[in-house]
Amino acid sequence: MRAIRFSKLAALVLLGLSSCGLNEFDVTQSGSTTISGGGALTNLLSTFPSVQGFNNFDFSQAQDFKNQNAQKSHVSSAKVKSFTLKLTAPNDESFGFLDTIAFFVEANGNKVRVAHKENIASLGLNAPNPTLTLDLDDQELADFVKADTMTISTEVNGRQPTEDTTVTATIVFHVAVSP
Repeated sequence: MRAIRFSKLAALVLLGLSSCGLNEFDVTQSGSTTISGGGALTNLLSTFPSVQGFNNFDFSQAQDFKNQNAQKSHVSSAKVKSFTLKLTAPNDESFGFLDTIAFFVEANGNKVRVAHKENIASLGLNAPNPTLTLDLDDQELADFVKADTMTISTEVNGRQPTEDTTVTATIVFHVAVSP
């Protein structure tokens, strides 16, 4: 009987020790930007204004990262878990002005695409306040996260919306940190 209790205790201790390796959690970063409206004469949209909060982003300053008492030098893995765009103003705007969009992570002279969407205008994402969920590229971003700063940039094709349009972007990273 005593040997059985010891075996169960030993198994619980080993299970506890094996779970002490990686700490995994999500880090959410949001930002917004306003795309200038073109009025009655809509022009081609070939640039997307920078998203506030996505330039010179220091991962270690993100609240989710701080909550875990993590150090970015210990990041062993980081991938984009989700990336969404939501039109927040005006209420009557749709995503019909966009054809394609792609987001890139940049740091230390390197750049990789992390999310994209094509044929957006045909998706029927109508007002009020539609949300566009982007398709993700399976990119390992640990080296980007460890950099002093990283930037999230955009490439876009479409037309200017008829009036100034505010877009909120939310990106969720899944991060693994080793002790």
